Amino acid sequence: MKHTGKDSLEASTLKEHLTQSNVNQQRALEILELDSSKLCQSTKFSVEATMSVLNRMVDAGLMREDE
Repeated sequence: MKHTGKDSLEASTLKEHLTQSNVNQQRALEILELDSSKLCQSTKFSVEATMSVLNRMVDAGLMREDE
């Protein structure tokens, strides 16, 4: 079965979207790992640390401020 140009374009668009999504997820993971070093010895996650992670994700374009 031959693929049409439209199918090829849709596959390419999907591939780009998935690639960008993976990049965003990897960056979010890096931010979370960096911020996890700020946790106290009892591993309690503070509101300040949570807000720091969320703000950095917004600044990095990984999520919108209204989400």
